[in-house]
Amino acid sequence: MDLFGEVRRLVSMEEAARRYGFEPDRQRKIRCPFHEDSHPSLQLYQNGRGWWCYVCDQGGSVIDFVSRLFSIGPREAALKLNGDFSLGLAAGPARRLEARARQHAAYRRRQREQAFESAYLERQREFIDLRQELFMLPRGGRAGELLGRLDELEHWFRENPWR
Repeated sequence: MDLFGEVRRLVSMEEAARRYGFEPDRQRKIRCPFHEDSHPSLQLYQNGRGWWCYVCDQGGSVIDFVSRLFSIGPREAALKLNGDFSLGLAAGPARRLEARARQHAAYRRRQREQAFESAYLERQREFIDLRQELFMLPRGGRAGELLGRLDELEHWFRENPWR
């Protein structure tokens, strides 16, 4: 199934225009949202399948209209129409760039998790070493300093629980 073709077939240009706040006149024209327009210059074609602005000298399908209106890509526009009109169409396989972006995001997430784990384990080792050193020291002197650092580490562990 072709997402773009199905959206164009199921959503008329007039329905989309009304959905996004434009009311066509008797001649199926609206004020163009892509330039300053005092008189309707954007024509919605019969059967609701396309549009043309006589001032902008541009036109296209319902997907092109939504894409320009919301400054999003054609795929996102088709998905927006799918969701806004509850068409229930499957989005189909993701594009290569979208798949790459997801892979990159997963890689960055793993890097952050590894950095957090490393910091956590480092503080954990320091905490254990300080506790051992504290029990070996006589009261007073460096013991107060160690207790202060132990308090800081305990606070850090409370604020940054292991995920």
